[in-house]
Amino acid sequence: GLGFTYLGIGQIIACFEVGHLGLLPLGVALVTFFGEVRSSPLPAAVMVMVVGSLTGWLSFEGWPEGSPFPSGGTAEAVKESFSHFSFYFPSVLGPDSFKVIPAVLMKNLAVILPVAFVGAVNTLVSVYAAHSAGDMYPIRECLIVDGLTTVVAALFGSPFGTCVYCGHPQFKQQGGKIYYSFLNCIGFCFLASTGLFAACNALIPPWGIAPIILF
Repeated sequence: GLGFTYLGIGQIIACFEVGHLGLLPLGVALVTFFGEVRSSPLPAAVMVMVVGSLTGWLSFEGWPEGSPFPSGGTAEAVKESFSHFSFYFPSVLGPDSFKVIPAVLMKNLAVILPVAFVGAVNTLVSVYAAHSAGDMYPIRECLIVDGLTTVVAALFGSPFGTCVYCGHPQFKQQGGKIYYSFLNCIGFCFLASTGLFAACNALIPPWGIAPIILF
């Protein structure tokens, strides 16, 4: 239910609330991910972002739509986003953070447990999906690595748990190899450590990302 709400309905809303702009990238995602329409040489996800960005910028409205201070889609917003460019190296949480762990657990346990359960189930489902595509990954190893990386990330302040993401059969069908994951890792680390995610948000509208998260 949590996964469907945040990864499903939330992304559909992002596309439909600006239907004249968001339905085209949603349609591109459907035909490239499920319609066996190849977008070579560009990956399907990149094609969705390109189409979403074109609809956003050609509207000359910026986003969020109707906002007097758009966070993207204008030259001013892009200029402001690049002002955050720097190098932000991760640092381990201080001792004061560990002192409040019992209080935080007691207050948020009703949320933490379901989210952790959803992450574990998502890993199981995704590993079985890889099995159906002919790639046999050990389930125990995947779950242990998920737990260890979640703990390590939490020590640096990340609130997000690690899980094996869905879509293995689709990525394999599109020709994705192990280097696809390495490139994702390098790209995310670079964007996170330089503050350029703000620039991505200013250049790519929400409906250019939502179909990728949805599917």
